[in-house]
Amino acid sequence: QLWLTTPIPGVRFGAHAMRFRLNDRISALQPLRPRATVVTGSVDGTWGRVTVRGEATRQNTPALRYDAWYAQAGVKLHEKLSVWVQNEQADAY
Repeated sequence: QLWLTTPIPGVRFGAHAMRFRLNDRISALQPLRPRATVVTGSVDGTWGRVTVRGEATRQNTPALRYDAWYAQAGVKLHEKLSVWVQNEQADAY
């Protein structure tokens, strides 16, 4: 995982990658378990009381591809009260 703070105040980018072997009940019976990968990208920004963030991810296995993303925005109305909205989508192929 990597986070990059930009020269723009309050804005940063993130990236995450992972590669692993599946170890479920079906693939555990196979001599060579299949590999899977996950790649994710993120961006977020905070300016005073407003925060905006988003993330997209792709997961690949030999039998499935899963793509998902979300976008989220929030406003801090009071020290202990914030209001947030979020939109998200996920697709499996």
